[in-house]
Amino acid sequence: MQLLDVDAQVLLRLPSLIAKRCIQSEEEKDGRSRSLIEESKQVGAATLDQLRAQREQMNDIEKEIDVMDSNLTRAGKLVTSFAKRMATDKFIQGFSVLNICVLVGLIIYLAVTGKSLSPNQDDDGPRTATDLIGCTDPVHRSSL
Repeated sequence: MQLLDVDAQVLLRLPSLIAKRCIQSEEEKDGRSRSLIEESKQVGAATLDQLRAQREQMNDIEKEIDVMDSNLTRAGKLVTSFAKRMATDKFIQGFSVLNICVLVGLIIYLAVTGKSLSPNQDDDGPRTATDLIGCTDPVHRSSL
């Protein structure tokens, strides 16, 4: 009978033991959940800080791009302006044509006469600057 009394006592305390065990299990789960929530909050705050820093970087980059774009636009306008001025300047165009004509004439002259512009010892061509310009008169030679 004592055995039955012990079993009955155990059976009577069994629901309270099960309830205590369930409560402990729930408290452990609750503690783990709370720590996971706290960890998630910390990760979220760190992520938010990183996103703010990246947004600032993006804004700075955007400002730099705007400055570069305005500089490129200004440079393009200046180049276009310079090109228009150079293309429409008749004096420069005329002088360029004159230089080209003189150069072509000199090349043709040298090709026809067979002379060279570089003075060599073997060549019978002119030896001095006065000879190059054709000034062999002693009066003109002293003035140069």
